[in-house]
Amino acid sequence: MDRHTLEKLELDKVLVRLQACCYTELGKKLAAGIKPFTDIETVRTKLEETSEAARLVRLHPVLPFHGITDIHPLLERVKLGSTLKGEELVLVRQVVQAARHLKEFFAGLKESYPRLEKLAARIETFQALEVEIARALDPDGRVKDEASPELARWRRRIGVLEQRIHDCLEGLIHSREMQPYLQDPIVTSRAGRYVVPVKSEYRSQVPGLVHDQSASGATVFIEPMAVVELNNELRAAQAAERHEVEAILGQLSRQVGKASEAIGFTLGLLGQLDLILARGHLSQRMNAVAPELNTEGRLKLDQARHPLLSGKVVPISVEVGRDFTCLIITGPNTGGKTVALKTVGLLCLMAQCGLHIPAEDTSQVPIWQQILVDIGDEQSIEQSLSTFSSHMKNIIYILEQSDENTLVLLDELGAGTDPAEGAALGAAILDELRSRQTRVIATTHYGDLKIYAYQTPGVENAAVEFDVASLEPTYQLRIGAPGSSNALEIAQRLGLSSRVLQQARQYLGPGQVAVSDLVQDLETKRLQAERELNEARSLRRQAEQRLAQVQAQEQEIKERREQILRRAREEWQETIRQARERVNAMLGEFRQLLDLEAARAKDRGLAALQAKLKAVEEEVEDKIAGDQEEVLGQPLAEVRVGSQVYLPRLGLKGVVVDINGDRGQAIVQAGAMRVAASMEDLYPAAGEPGVESGIRPKPAPAIGGEGKTEGLGAIAKGKAASIGSQIDLRGKRVEEALAEVDKYLDDAILAGLGRVVLIHGKGTGALRQAVSEYLGQHPRVKAYRLGAPNEGGLGVTVVEL
Repeated sequence: MDRHTLEKLELDKVLVRLQACCYTELGKKLAAGIKPFTDIETVRTKLEETSEAARLVRLHPVLPFHGITDIHPLLERVKLGSTLKGEELVLVRQVVQAARHLKEFFAGLKESYPRLEKLAARIETFQALEVEIARALDPDGRVKDEASPELARWRRRIGVLEQRIHDCLEGLIHSREMQPYLQDPIVTSRAGRYVVPVKSEYRSQVPGLVHDQSASGATVFIEPMAVVELNNELRAAQAAERHEVEAILGQLSRQVGKASEAIGFTLGLLGQLDLILARGHLSQRMNAVAPELNTEGRLKLDQARHPLLSGKVVPISVEVGRDFTCLIITGPNTGGKTVALKTVGLLCLMAQCGLHIPAEDTSQVPIWQQILVDIGDEQSIEQSLSTFSSHMKNIIYILEQSDENTLVLLDELGAGTDPAEGAALGAAILDELRSRQTRVIATTHYGDLKIYAYQTPGVENAAVEFDVASLEPTYQLRIGAPGSSNALEIAQRLGLSSRVLQQARQYLGPGQVAVSDLVQDLETKRLQAERELNEARSLRRQAEQRLAQVQAQEQEIKERREQILRRAREEWQETIRQARERVNAMLGEFRQLLDLEAARAKDRGLAALQAKLKAVEEEVEDKIAGDQEEVLGQPLAEVRVGSQVYLPRLGLKGVVVDINGDRGQAIVQAGAMRVAASMEDLYPAAGEPGVESGIRPKPAPAIGGEGKTEGLGAIAKGKAASIGSQIDLRGKRVEEALAEVDKYLDDAILAGLGRVVLIHGKGTGALRQAVSEYLGQHPRVKAYRLGAPNEGGLGVTVVEL
């Protein structure tokens, strides 16, 4: 891709924003070097990676990249046989440990991110090296005593010798004989040997070796003869200890050297992952989308926004390459023509770099082999080039390079010279580019080029709108009509006399006046069409709202009917049950009160009463059966595995998964529940043969809930389908969060979930503590724990129900 194009369209500024989204220097270096790809499959792959990353960072805003640094220089040194320092080896351990954590994180994801997971799966782990470095070195890089038995032995020896020397010198400096000779009663060291400060005039009174003296000469530092031999032994022990430390660091460095190629490969993968995730972060920040790609030169940007503009950005919609290959944009100065050109070019470059673009997801972007631009005033004093000459130099280069796979952006085509000649030259340039099937978007002020666009097939006018009433541009881009410079209207609004304006209109000439009148007429018709379109849309919205209301009313009536039928059946069943209970109670009382003979006589009367009751019961049952048949249809004549069935007593729909013919039962799978039911109680679900009506009664009301129409089975089924395995409590007050946890756990238990995750964040820890105390008292909580590093660490609590 042409370097001049990249500079003019300011792709580097977008890449700076991309670098700011990276976690590591590895990712930032890769981001700084991004160049647009020209192969459609490569671009498609990059955009798919960015889409996965945008989805991942939305669900997992904090990723385990802590500890990853660029250790390539260290790896190069160990390849040459150098020994790394302790703190450098700690850096190596931090990197390989972070790489392992990142790999584990992607392996543990429940969502699907195939491209990212495939890349993360290639990360190599070095747990043996991790363990060795951690065993031998403190976090600050100091070699531990237990790194080797020899090192531990020498350090114990050093400690003993230092203690003996200190004891000896402490005895000397506090002795009555020595105190007159000392400058201060302290023990210090010079050149690694322990000494005492002696007044210069008494140096001969203290036998020993002089190692140093103060700047003033008043003090000399003497190693008393009593500790010379001990100091010698100490120096020898320290040298042995240093030798052992070097040996340990050398051994660890050689282990790093053996793995250096694999570590370097893993570093490359970490940088790639960081860059991809940074593209996802940038997509989120820009509210961007992945455009559709093509190789036919069809460019369509819907509601596109320039990513570098701040504040309220007016989106534009641009199209070229389908009905026309050349678009000429006209309008007043500062109206947004150049910004429109840069928006088109920059968004095309971003897409070919694998970045999402700030536009609607209906946008389409071709894969350009080249994007060539002539934008801005490039007057060169050093080269003695005028603005016109500079533009011509760029255009000559563009004409040499352009073909059907090129997008050309021309700002102020033909400017910088006589308007008539400039317009003629601009038309000729456009003709040449059109003959090569090059896609062109150009801006101009020349009216002749507006006429050229009307008269030439494959060329279309567009305009950036200007509000004459407020004398401000709207920055809206309108395709299909030319724009106007509005110079005379602006001058009139600013107070220029009508006499001067009339004279100016006469100088315009009939051709230019005709073009101006044509543009004005088109604008009037466009505004009228927009008003009519808005009215039509308003009427359509009203009709859609009315239709929705009618449909809602129909649904409400249907549900009300089902509810009435169901309640009637329940009331009938309750009436029969109560009647049976009363009859049985009466029989019991009669048998107790009457003697046997009287009871026998009464039994005959009771038998008649029972017969009447049975007749009434059969009549009611027939009525219930008739209503049930109206509501449910006939029970299934033949029950097979796989039949879609309805259980009216439980209010459940499900699938038959097993049949027990001996017992006359079927096993029905309803969501997360399995139910054993008599085959006589199975009715066809909606859509099964035998259903004459679409009516299905809802389950019986839940106990204690007037107006609730869902039974326990339907509630459980609904919860199993809708409840997630985690809940996010971050940003909520403790009371609000605990209320949500209480309801969520009830729903999770009803849905049959065995394990859930409460996301409370790290913060001050107050919410985490409150959640922990609540879980400790909950009767249905089996166990709970803080999350593992790959689960969210201290920011989540995992609950077993």
